[in-house]
Amino acid sequence: MDPRVFPSFGLWGTRRLRVFTVWFFFCDLRVFAAEPWGRKNRKEETCPATSRLTDERQGKSEPDVIANFSSRDIKILDPDSIAESMIFVLMLLLTGVLSSAELAFTSLSRSTLEKMRDDGHSGARWILRIYRPKRKAQLMLSSGKAVTLTVATCAAILFVTGSKLDQSPELRWTVAGGLTLLCFLFFENIFPRIMLNDRDETSIVRFGRVLIVLYFGLWPLTVVLDWISGLFSKEMDSREAKEEELKNIVESESEEGVIEEDTKEMIHGIFEFSDTTVREVMVPRIDMVCVEDSADLEHLVKVIEETGHSRIPVYRNRIDDIQGIIYAKDLIRIPSDLTSWSVGHVLREAYFVPESKKISQMLAEFRRKRIHLAIVVDEYGGTAGLVTMEDLIEEIVGEIQDEYDEEEQYWRWVEKDVLWTDARIDIHDLNELLDAELPTNGFETLGGLIYEQLGRIPEKGEVLTFEGLSMCVETISGHRISKVKIVKEHTTENQSEEKRKA
Repeated sequence: MDPRVFPSFGLWGTRRLRVFTVWFFFCDLRVFAAEPWGRKNRKEETCPATSRLTDERQGKSEPDVIANFSSRDIKILDPDSIAESMIFVLMLLLTGVLSSAELAFTSLSRSTLEKMRDDGHSGARWILRIYRPKRKAQLMLSSGKAVTLTVATCAAILFVTGSKLDQSPELRWTVAGGLTLLCFLFFENIFPRIMLNDRDETSIVRFGRVLIVLYFGLWPLTVVLDWISGLFSKEMDSREAKEEELKNIVESESEEGVIEEDTKEMIHGIFEFSDTTVREVMVPRIDMVCVEDSADLEHLVKVIEETGHSRIPVYRNRIDDIQGIIYAKDLIRIPSDLTSWSVGHVLREAYFVPESKKISQMLAEFRRKRIHLAIVVDEYGGTAGLVTMEDLIEEIVGEIQDEYDEEEQYWRWVEKDVLWTDARIDIHDLNELLDAELPTNGFETLGGLIYEQLGRIPEKGEVLTFEGLSMCVETISGHRISKVKIVKEHTTENQSEEKRKA
């Protein structure tokens, strides 16, 4: 029983509430069937006891009184009306059972059911038998409820149209429609939760055998409806459906404090891993550290010492013509008495990948080929950038810093509403920092957004106002935006609020 809905009811209250519910609807239907409300030709409004006294004074016997009472006040309870009423009540109860079974079926995960089965719950074993085709089982329950509600509605219509109630047709239909709607709402939404005691696992698995019976009883209808739905709508991929379900679970558990924020971000990183392309995580061409194939050993060692990189791409004449990769560890094997040396002595073959490749596939290739770096090429065959194993792993666990890396701060808050940031910051990360909704179409960084909005190379100190943000270009390196200062503009409403608080 859900204490938030019925806080004062325990197990005692739950059982009596069920009995009261059935009794209430039975009596309600009896009153609806037996009492001709608004009878136009009713001559007297006396109660049955007063009528009986009058009849006794007139010398009428008790059986005659009962006969007269029945013929006058219960004249519409003919066999057809009784049958229609019983069908109506039966269909409502069956709807409640189907709704309870649906709630039971969708409330428990497969792992929970397997654990309950191992603990000896026979109902869990029955539910697991139909758990695999879960979509069809849910369709079965929904179609079953549709059938029962349709039959109940037809029974109510027949009852009203065939009854001998003396009130106007408009009133009859209004009363019948309102009562039917209330009954449907109760048995569809409230009745299942009363029966399942706040979705208690033990009470839920009691519906295991009921589910099996309903599953096979409604199987023909389910197959037909499944075929019809397949003609008009494409079924959601099972992998995508499960992924969305897991995301919702993670989000819910994070809000309740069960999962920490870092863990949640890591899990979301795993989900997004298969949808991210190499272009989104690569080191762009302009940030690549490369050497020309004519470089001497001294220059090469100096580049490795200054950058801390263990792998350096080598190009000929221009960066679009990558010749190979030099590994720092290969330089250790060079003899000290070597008189003639060239880059070709230690050059290894480069591995090229398209920028549209998924990083999940890229990681698999890195593992299979036992390499840690690949050159990324664009659709024209030019060098777009490079990607490393570390770049891929950082998509899941976040930034990785080793003892040779100099920690690079992409952004920092100068004041409460003033953010100083590198133009290379990802738009998605910037949206999280500013609680904004900056667009991401056609670009991935803040610099790309500024280029897109201005349509030209900005000058130092130029300000772009966009989506309530003032972006000032602080530093430019060549034709490249380097640093940007962002100020969150205050609306009139915010300024009034601050003055009021002051």
